Amino acid sequence: MLSRVVAGLAEKGLVQRLQDPADRRAAVLEVTGDGKRLRRRIQRERAAVLDAQLDRLDVADREQLLNALPALERLAACMTREPEAVTREVQR
Repeated sequence: MLSRVVAGLAEKGLVQRLQDPADRRAAVLEVTGDGKRLRRRIQRERAAVLDAQLDRLDVADREQLLNALPALERLAACMTREPEAVTREVQR
């Protein structure tokens, strides 16, 4: 299934497959310029949607979100770590 997704992205010119120099049987993916531009456009669009929704909140709700940001950033930063590390980081 993943290989079909990668093939679709490659057909659209969003990624290119390169041979892994360390393992000739494997491939390395590289995001193309078009892929990077698409990612930036999607990020801008998502930010605009989020901004519009945040504007609907009252000041107290926005303040609560701002206060929660450090914990959310710690959670996001440790998502690739072991589950125990995530729990320890978030509970700080």
